[in-house]
Amino acid sequence: MSKFTKRLLLIVGIAVLAVFISQFDPQQMRSLVQSLSFHRLILLLTLSVTITFFNLLLKAYRWKILCHKIAAVNISIPFSLYSIITGVAASSIIPGRIEIAKPLLLKTKYDISLSKSFSALIVERALDLLSLLIIPAIAILISPVDFIRTGIVLVALASLFGILLLLLYFQTSLQIIVTKIIHRLPLLKKEKIGNFTTDVITSFSILRSDGLLMSFLSLFANGLEVLRFYIIFQIFGVTLSFAIIAAVFTGSLLLGILSTIPGGIGITEFSAVALLGKFSPETAAIKAAVLMDRIISYYLLILLGGIMLMFQGDRESPMDSGGHK
Repeated sequence: MSKFTKRLLLIVGIAVLAVFISQFDPQQMRSLVQSLSFHRLILLLTLSVTITFFNLLLKAYRWKILCHKIAAVNISIPFSLYSIITGVAASSIIPGRIEIAKPLLLKTKYDISLSKSFSALIVERALDLLSLLIIPAIAILISPVDFIRTGIVLVALASLFGILLLLLYFQTSLQIIVTKIIHRLPLLKKEKIGNFTTDVITSFSILRSDGLLMSFLSLFANGLEVLRFYIIFQIFGVTLSFAIIAAVFTGSLLLGILSTIPGGIGITEFSAVALLGKFSPETAAIKAAVLMDRIISYYLLILLGGIMLMFQGDRESPMDSGGHK
């Protein structure tokens, strides 16, 4: 691993820990714990941590498949899991939730070009976005809300499906159009940019043969997150339907992503509380449940990923036993 990459990962790890510390309020955490009985707290932690672990495991398996198909490298599940956790941490300091750690780890361990690894990352993000639109669409059909909100979700879902169809079946035409646009723009290194966009477009070919598997893994993984969110609300005594919880959870995540604030910190929590407050008067319990879910599913991963990145910046991770295809 080059000295530059080591230092970069070390700096990212330190920055991630700084973000975590700045967001953590010990007094608020103490109040959350005191609001639950011992048995409820143990139940909450056991179920939430278990569901979060399986969610990460599914995403790690999906990342392993994407790396194998797109970058032609066979990584192990432990290394993939390591990449997922550090990716979450790294995205907490970069606008738009860009997970730079995963491409960097592939580059340093397997010498995979960044265009290939970022292509895999873009396909992964597209699959997550698709599932985050399908879940509320299903929730709306189960528990209808007003026409305007339903229309927004369905239009967004139809638009994404249309884009994916173009990427799947009209790749040559898209490449020609994109190449012409790049050459007309006042850009430097047009050839490299053109090669990168070509890699991104062609990487979506994986969905022709493995689209159902990839979509299932994405829906299952994000569905587990909705389930965890729902269980936490039940434990805190907020009785809302699963459909409402699902729609609000995915909606708040999407708002966090659209805000481009790293990790959606603040925006995701605020929007979830605001949306749920329209369906239940139990504001205090809603705030407590939302914060507890974010601590377990996100802030603790930031802490763990930050520590991993710091050690990664000091030496290579021993967590991989995979090799090239």
